[in-house]
Amino acid sequence: MSEKMEKLRSYLKVHAEFCTTANSRFDAQYKCNESLILAYGIPFEKRVDPAPIPGEPKSCYKNCYEGLLLHSNWHYCEGFATHENLPLALIHAWLVNDRGEVIDPTWTNRGGTAYFGVVFERKFVGERVEAARQYAILDSDYKFDFPLLKYGFADGMLNPKFHSRSREGRRHE
Repeated sequence: MSEKMEKLRSYLKVHAEFCTTANSRFDAQYKCNESLILAYGIPFEKRVDPAPIPGEPKSCYKNCYEGLLLHSNWHYCEGFATHENLPLALIHAWLVNDRGEVIDPTWTNRGGTAYFGVVFERKFVGERVEAARQYAILDSDYKFDFPLLKYGFADGMLNPKFHSRSREGRRHE
């Protein structure tokens, strides 16, 4: 695992530990998105550059949802990412192809990127975007009384091509 990925995961672990303490009264298995993503997420370090589709700056969820609709062999991801000019991890959306290579229409011309997150099933993405009336999945969890943080990802939410049942819910140490 690369140094940039180790730094990203370390950042997520520190923030997750803080959330566990700060949100101790929140009756949920995962106290924040960082904890949820550490439990279910996978690393993505290979990236297609330049991205084959342009996106609007600061519109990662919209850019990726629209890219998903245009390309049947791309998969929608959310989690946390960073790049060499960013001293912290941001919640972010990106796409991956069937080889697991990142396609990021939002962060163009960014070197030293690292992504850690989950790959969603296409059907779940469409249903959730329609129900929430917003593009983000993790950031719309509050609209449904936090089922993702309370219980984790249910069957049919994560893409089995990238997430085997044996890995789900396992903390990455």
